Parts: sequence; structure tokens; C-alpha cells
Amino acid sequence: MATTWSRRVSVPALAAAAAVLLLASVAAGDDHNGVYDPCADASVQRGDGFTFGVVFSGRDSFFSGGVQLSPCDSRLGLANRAPLALYRPRSTRFRSSPSTPPPSTR
Repeated sequence: MATTWSRRVSVPALAAAAAVLLLASVAAGDDHNGVYDPCADASVQRGDGFTFGVVFSGRDSFFSGGVQLSPCDSRLGLANRAPLALYRPRSTRFRSSPSTPPPSTR
């Protein structure tokens, strides 16, 4: 004989779980940038997240053969020698050039 049982789920708990899922999908819904590598090219629009990294290392770590290289250059081997912090902020405003004033907020 098979045993069956049912579990009662409270309506407020179910509503709270649905609200959390809805808010999470709305928060992630605007981010159309799927590139998470700080060394890769990506197009970013307002509301997207973008990834950048900060390498903590001495000045000499960025030179190879007397030439200063990009932190993304694999010849440096920074991944094995230096700590890296990654950040993924969301963009809120873009300016076309440094001389363009921000829009008026009156």
C-alpha cells in the first residue's frame, strides 16, 4: 500500500517567495552584457553590468623585456603572481566625450 501525504504551504510564505523571485528577475533583467571577463571586449548600454579588474602588484610586474604590457597580456603571468579584485558595477550614465557636460537635472 502506497503512502501519500500532503504538505500545507502558507499563503504568506508562498507570496513572499514569489516576490523575491520576481524582484531578482527584475534586478537581473536589465543587464544585457554577458561578458564577465575584464580582458574581453563588450558593448555596454545603460543599465548593464560591466566587469573590470584591479591587479595588486609592483610596477616591475607589468614589464617584459623592458616593454610595459597590458595587465591582460598572458606573457606577464599575473594570474600566478598577483592578487586580483573583480568588480561588476552597473552603468547608469554614458558621456560621449570628457568635454560634454552632464545633462541638466533641473
